Amino acid sequence: MTVAKGRFGWLVWGAAFLISAQAFAEERRYGGQTVLEWHERIKNESLQEMARPDVVAGLLEIVNDPQAGWANRRQAALTLGRIGAPAAAAVPDLIRLLNSGERDATATRMWALRALALLGTAAADATTAVAGIINDQNEPFFVQATALETLGCIGKDRPETLPVLLAALQSDQQRPVNGNNELRMAAAEAMGLLGPAAAAAIPELIRALHSDWGLLQRAAAESLGRIGPQAELAAPNLADVVLFSTAEEAREAAAEALALVGESGISILEKLSRDEEPDVRRLSIRGLAKCPAIPSVQSRLMTLLDDAEPANQVVAAQALLNRQLEKERAVSVLIDLLGAEDRSTRQLAYRVLSARPELLRGSAERLQELAHDQHAPTTSRTAALKLLRFLGP
Repeated sequence: MTVAKGRFGWLVWGAAFLISAQAFAEERRYGGQTVLEWHERIKNESLQEMARPDVVAGLLEIVNDPQAGWANRRQAALTLGRIGAPAAAAVPDLIRLLNSGERDATATRMWALRALALLGTAAADATTAVAGIINDQNEPFFVQATALETLGCIGKDRPETLPVLLAALQSDQQRPVNGNNELRMAAAEAMGLLGPAAAAAIPELIRALHSDWGLLQRAAAESLGRIGPQAELAAPNLADVVLFSTAEEAREAAAEALALVGESGISILEKLSRDEEPDVRRLSIRGLAKCPAIPSVQSRLMTLLDDAEPANQVVAAQALLNRQLEKERAVSVLIDLLGAEDRSTRQLAYRVLSARPELLRGSAERLQELAHDQHAPTTSRTAALKLLRFLGP
């Protein structure tokens, strides 16, 4: 048979290859089923139904067969990860795939890492292998970043985990495409997965708060919050992020972290709630909403329901409703704010009320008035009509 040449010949060859690959997928069986049948099972069965040794064995057959195709193997591996502890038998094979010599070794390593992360502490035996990827400076930084997340998920109870994460957070090695910061951010995020067990990293996380990259600041703030009261000494640094960072996501994370790091953090939030800048007060309200239900916090939130900035009133009202406090007053304020001059404030107020329609029973008359007020903005009238529909006829 003469091989076709040129572009048309390659198209014919490519089509023939796809057909043969499809035929392989339809004919080859894993645990007695084709990959197409496995796709249907994965789509239609619950993880509890799949948490059986025969299912785990069948999925592992797919994972271990390079001819099954990258997408099929990845799906099988991630399904094993989602099954969790009952699929712990997959861990040795996933460890082996971390260092496989397959043609698509990097892609294989990535989905093997993600599957291990999903398995969590059931994959603790992979800690050393994953740490080796993090420490290998020849690895692409995106593989190392994925490995850092995986290590935080699987190595919570392993003593070697935190030193590896600390070394990555301290790294000043230059990487392309902001890779150095990406690795430091991944290390900071992974420390948050350790919770209080990451307390030894507090000084380095405080140093990361002073980065000029907002995403690293955010990751450090979130991890300090997850460490909890042991990170109380970071409270002034978190306050500096709230006040001076140019990254909104970092400021929000720092405000919420202040609520979780002990009494000093709560005290700082109460002070920030009196700041002259409306956005600082708004952030402080979000932080106070995360605080324990202590009298000083409850009282401060009630006071902030009268904040001079309407958008801040919405945030305070939402916090009070979540705490089952001052419900009637909070709903009344939110209905008033449906008619606010600022469109975004109206939208925020509607969003909060529409999430709690059971609280509107006593407010039908006020909503009717707003819905038919020709002097009110169109969006205000529309919002009132939609809220009335929640109440039924």
